[in-house]
This record gives sequence, C-alpha cells and structure tokens, in this order.
Amino acid sequence: MDFFTSLMRLLIALAVVFGLLFGLRWYLLRRTASLIAAPACLLRVRERVWLSGRTQAVVLEVGEESFLVCTTDHAVQVAPLSKLPPQLPAESPNPPNFAAHLEHLVTFLRQGGKK
Repeated sequence: MDFFTSLMRLLIALAVVFGLLFGLRWYLLRRTASLIAAPACLLRVRERVWLSGRTQAVVLEVGEESFLVCTTDHAVQVAPLSKLPPQLPAESPNPPNFAAHLEHLVTFLRQGGKK
C-alpha cells in the first residue's frame, strides 16, 4: 500500500506541475500575441537569386519602396531601386502528364540519348 500511495502522489504532483506549465505558457502566448501588432506584409521578398554558394541578390519591397540587397560572407550592400511595376500572379502552366513524359523519355532513349 505504501508504494501505491507514493506512486499516486508522484503522478498527481507531475500532473499539477505540467498543468501549471501549460497554463502559464497559454497565458503568456495569449498576452504577448495581443501586444505584438505589427502591420501585415510590410516587408516582402520579391525575388531572390543565389549568385554563388554564399552570395545572393535579393529584391525587397518595404512598403512602397524597393531595394536591391546583395549579401556575401563579409558584406551587405543595399541600393534603392526605382518604382517597380506590380508583380503579376504567376501563371502555373499545366504540368505534363505522366504518359506524355514517359513517351518523350522512351523516344529520347530510342534515339540513343540524342535530340
């Protein structure tokens, strides 16, 4: 009986501690979420191009302004851009179906890998 009583006390204590931790987490997340009221979509990456392994060029839109940001291992360069035209939604072309792709692959292999 003594072992069973100790085990039940331990399980109840663990349940209370975890309950308090989750309650505190819920309270803090709810409270900090209301304090953070950043405007949505203020900073947007319009285009990113990797020039080499650790070098990239990024076009950023901050509000109504656009900037070209070039980053390397040791430096960051920022250049303002003139007003860019609005970005049109990308049209997703219909991907080729599996049968057409397989037929193209078989034709390519029959020709000995030559176009």
